[in-house]
Amino acid sequence: MLSDDELRAHGPEWLVHLGEWGALGAWAVGWLLFWRLPRLRVPAVGEDLLEVSDHHADPRAAVIVPARDEAATLPILLGSLAGTDPRVDEVVVVDDASTDATASVARACGARVVVPDARPPEATGKVWACATGVDATASPDLVFVDADVEVAPAGLGAVLDHLATTGGLVSVEPHHRIERPYEQLSALPAIVAVMATGAASPWRPALRAAFGPLLACHRTDYEDVGGHLADPGAVAEDIALAARFRADGHPVAVLGGGDLIRFRMYPAGIGQLVEGWTKNLATGAGATRPLRLLAVVAWVTALCWSMVALAAAPLAPTTAPAWAVGLSVAFAVQVWAMARQLGSFGPWPALALPLHVAGFVALFARSVQLTVVRRQVVWKGRAVPIRTAAAGPRLRRAGAAQDDPR
Repeated sequence: MLSDDELRAHGPEWLVHLGEWGALGAWAVGWLLFWRLPRLRVPAVGEDLLEVSDHHADPRAAVIVPARDEAATLPILLGSLAGTDPRVDEVVVVDDASTDATASVARACGARVVVPDARPPEATGKVWACATGVDATASPDLVFVDADVEVAPAGLGAVLDHLATTGGLVSVEPHHRIERPYEQLSALPAIVAVMATGAASPWRPALRAAFGPLLACHRTDYEDVGGHLADPGAVAEDIALAARFRADGHPVAVLGGGDLIRFRMYPAGIGQLVEGWTKNLATGAGATRPLRLLAVVAWVTALCWSMVALAAAPLAPTTAPAWAVGLSVAFAVQVWAMARQLGSFGPWPALALPLHVAGFVALFARSVQLTVVRRQVVWKGRAVPIRTAAAGPRLRRAGAAQDDPR
């Protein structure tokens, strides 16, 4: 047995080793949280699709684009949608009180423009716009697409093929198209978001979360679960809708966009990136299953610990520097392997990992402070209060949408 003096002398070193082994274990857990995100793909010629959906008799689809101040991004989306798939019967842009030329740009690109009725205070702008788009269309399949998405010629067909195969809710996380250095900071938040859904785990658990840039479902299923208006005040409307589908027994699929669906997530600058991730990070954490959330927290904590250990390595016991360097390299390789599945991030999330970790911690702290403490975030110039799903009565309809006559 060690004497008191020996314990005092060796105690800190044992604590360091305990932290090192714990961090290594959390690193291994990271691979269970994010191994491979299945990609949306075009079926091979002659490939049989196992049809479990019974809605395929009428294949018409409506594309609904909720848009607020999206004049700059709409031409890319609407241009990419033109003539992509004969099943697309309607393309509707819902102008959510834009202050720019969103409506005229959408109309010039060949889309039908719809203006929602007055939005009730308990509904968020995107929820109300999506519900308005559903009411303004008649096609049996619905595809909700954000204005900053770009669709490859075969992309929408692949989404509709997958929907015809699985039914339920099909969600696509577009491939991040990175053009400016600050956009690299989305790598870690995007990785953590995918970890939280379980979509990239080796065992593919039943999912109850989704990504909102592209969602597809059958109209009958959408109406069965109450649609977006089942939770009108949802800040993360994609997560709320996926939870409704799962609760009612419908499957939820999450796919990576790969070469078929991509976007620039926050092209307007670092302020937009901070606003967007502030809105989504803590909200998504609150919707994650407890055991999975614990595993994600362990991975993030170990990642942070490895960066601190690397910085403190020169002051640590003799074996600590090698451990710190090795562990940091292991995390850097892991982050690089995960990030490259999600977008064109390149090597920078790995090479500048301490900067990315610091940025993620700051974003998450801000998200908790605004969503949990202050209960309000700002998005696209609007203050959005954070409400629980049971905070108010379910809205039945978005009202009779009016075509924009301008």
